[in-house]
Amino acid sequence: MERRILHLTLISAKGLKNHRSIFFGKNSDTYAVVSTINGSNNRLRESYNAVFTPMASVHSKENACTDPQWNYPMDFEVEEGVLQRNESTLVIQIKGVRMFGCNKLLGIVNVPVKELLERETADVGSMMQQVVSYELEKASGKLYGGVVTFRYYFGEKFKRPVVVPTKSVSVPRYEPAPVRKVIRKESDDSDSDDEFMLALIAAII
Repeated sequence: MERRILHLTLISAKGLKNHRSIFFGKNSDTYAVVSTINGSNNRLRESYNAVFTPMASVHSKENACTDPQWNYPMDFEVEEGVLQRNESTLVIQIKGVRMFGCNKLLGIVNVPVKELLERETADVGSMMQQVVSYELEKASGKLYGGVVTFRYYFGEKFKRPVVVPTKSVSVPRYEPAPVRKVIRKESDDSDSDDEFMLALIAAII
């Protein structure tokens, strides 16, 4: 089965809504969760290889929440058949850190992976990096405010070797050989035994 590697570097986000916390002050941390999702509808959608970026670096306290930067590279393996059927989606979630792990979703981007491939092929051809920006949305699909920027390129097609399961060899069950009882038959000639014993005693005396 043919596959491709989507090489992606999440660069930054700009124009995010202010998510400062009274506990964290002006330096509330911002991070991103990036993943690919396969499936043609919500019931069949399945997430693979979610990548969590480090907390964003900032140049000043003023843009700590609204303009985070990451420049964080990551790779995603995509099946060629799923890609061509337009059943693979790149999902980028931008989140702000809050107290007690209740982090806030600041925006989300859903991009068909096929759209990225077609854009790359139409513009500069395969293996050339593209820099793109997408508007962030709410989970409901409405625009949230702000954009996220990343660069990407696709690697060449390759085939993952098929692992053939080895046949199990049946080992015959070990069964111990039956124990044979040897029954010693007593001699009927008891008189000859008595005579032998008497002769032996006489010789000793």
